[in-house]
Amino acid sequence: MFVVALDEKAARPTPLGLLSKINGWARGMARALASKKLVQPKQACTFTLKEMRPLILSLWREPSVLSKKTALAAALCFLSGCRMKEALGLYIEDFRKVTNDQGLTFLVCPLRVSKTNVFCTKREELIIPLPKNLVFPLLDMCREIANKKVAGLLFAGAPILTTGKTSYHLGRVAKQLSFKNIPTGHSGRVSMLVRMLQEGISETNVKVHMRWKSDSSMIQYYRSNNLETHASAAPAQLLEKSFFSF
Repeated sequence: MFVVALDEKAARPTPLGLLSKINGWARGMARALASKKLVQPKQACTFTLKEMRPLILSLWREPSVLSKKTALAAALCFLSGCRMKEALGLYIEDFRKVTNDQGLTFLVCPLRVSKTNVFCTKREELIIPLPKNLVFPLLDMCREIANKKVAGLLFAGAPILTTGKTSYHLGRVAKQLSFKNIPTGHSGRVSMLVRMLQEGISETNVKVHMRWKSDSSMIQYYRSNNLETHASAAPAQLLEKSFFSF
């Protein structure tokens, strides 16, 4: 990079041979460093709704308004797969109930804040199914946090909730409940994705729900990190076919 910068300043092309040598040296150094210490990218832990139910309800029962806000924000993420920052940007007047032709009811809310749709060039919505036995009392939680307001940010007002604070309070209660793994603000989105893949939902529908582009490689990334030994993975399918037996 340093050599290229000097050559650009001098308005001359960098010799291809020199670039090749620099590239080879950089790759060699990377391999040498990687061989000495195992380094794997960290990502948010995944949880089932059954695992998260006692944690979120414990937070909701605490007297602190911040704890209650954290509980609702986490519930929204785990039930919809939205990002925590997107949940914190929801507006009360945007929520609506929708019933489809099969009589199934959903809670729908357009996203005004989106990581991949900054200029609002496409329609993006948070969608949560509303069965009679929903794992969290979501509608009651929304009403209490809205505090009789009919418009404005759902999570407006003091104390201010941030993505960092949600991770802190989720971790705090997880430790109190002796969780083996600690959830973060991003665990809801990752858990939703992994759960959909485990249930065999098509990758096309998964990408639509997660609001990814059709050529996104995120599904491959999460499969390799969370579903290496799942029944749908190649090693498990080969094992079932006695591929490794003699």
